[in-house]
Amino acid sequence: MQTVEFDTYISQNCIYIPLNLSQLNNRKAKVSLLLPDMTEVGNFDKTALIAAVEKAKRKNVFENIENSVLWQEEIRNEWE
Repeated sequence: MQTVEFDTYISQNCIYIPLNLSQLNNRKAKVSLLLPDMTEVGNFDKTALIAAVEKAKRKNVFENIENSVLWQEEIRNEWE
């Protein structure tokens, strides 16, 4: 038996397997979940955060940003 280990998120009761493991497609697998203790979980919903970023991608809200590092520096300067 072969063991493959990776970190992923459970979203809508689905476990997503990384693209670099595409050779596992259509293979039978025995799954065991190791979940972090609730004390390790941040004060935000990771699934909701990922969904929000995906929604922003679909709406092309970042399409006018040519240099992401420069853009971040510029918006941080607004706080000073």
